[in-house]
Amino acid sequence: MSTTTTTTTYGYRRNSAAGELPILVGLLAILIALFGVFFLVVGLLIVGTSVGILGLPSAGAFAVVSGGALLAGVVTLVFGAVLVTVATGLWDLELWALVLTGLVVAVIIALLVVASDFGWSLVIAVGLLLYLVLVRDHFY
Repeated sequence: MSTTTTTTTYGYRRNSAAGELPILVGLLAILIALFGVFFLVVGLLIVGTSVGILGLPSAGAFAVVSGGALLAGVVTLVFGAVLVTVATGLWDLELWALVLTGLVVAVIIALLVVASDFGWSLVIAVGLLLYLVLVRDHFY
């Protein structure tokens, strides 16, 4: 891929693919953000129930293991925050978000192979990893 330099009224800039959001990366960022928001809401509900802020009828079921429920809620909140952060990074075309997403997809592929699951999930995961490698020039 050769890049050229173009003169504009604002000076010189390189003509490259960087900065153009690929459609599937945008879709992936939106889906990851939705999952992150879901985990944030669930985490808040679990934490609120375990500390007694939410007076839900099912809160009595957590009375014996309220410490475990609180820990689960905090872990869910952290996981949701990480997902929203990665989604924001993908949307902004940050290289760290691409690398982190690629690593997670590679781990998923490894787990699918170890589990001998050679179905559509493996095909989709491999396709997603290949796509992320192909669009890496768009990231800063």
